[in-house]
Amino acid sequence: MKILMRAPIVALIVAAMMTFFVTVSNAQASTGHPPRAVQSVESPALQTQEATPIRVVEALPDGEFVVSIAGVEQRTITSNHARRIAPNLQELERLMEARPLNEQQIAQLRLALDLSKRDRTLTASKIAAEHARAANFRLVYEGENGLHLQAESL
Repeated sequence: MKILMRAPIVALIVAAMMTFFVTVSNAQASTGHPPRAVQSVESPALQTQEATPIRVVEALPDGEFVVSIAGVEQRTITSNHARRIAPNLQELERLMEARPLNEQQIAQLRLALDLSKRDRTLTASKIAAEHARAANFRLVYEGENGLHLQAESL
C-alpha cells in the first residue's frame, strides 16, 4: 500500500512541474523576456536549496511516464493502474508479513523430519538386533530340545 501511495504523488509532481515549465516557456515566448520575479523576504531560517533535476525519459502509450529524478529512473502510473494493482499490493504485504512465521514453521518441520529419520534408523537397528536375538534363541532352544530328546531316548 505504501508503494501505491507514492506513485500518484510522483505523477502529480511531474504534471505540476511540466505545467509550470510550459507556463514559464509560454510567458517568455509571448513577452520576449522572462516573467517578473516574485519578491522574497530573506530569512536566516530559509536556506537556498538545489533543485532536484526531473526529466521525462519516456512517455508510454498508456498515459504513464518514465521519469528521471536525480538520475534515478522511476515509472509513474495512472490512477486506473493504481486501482487495478492495489489488491495485489495488499496481498504482497500480507504475504511479506506472514513470511517469517512460515520460515519458522518450515525450520521446525525440517527438524521434526530429521528427528523422525533418526528414530526410523534407530528403530530399524533395534528390529535387526531383536531378529538376531530371536534367531539365537531359536538355535539355543532347538539345540537344548535336541539334547532333551536324545536324553529321553537313552
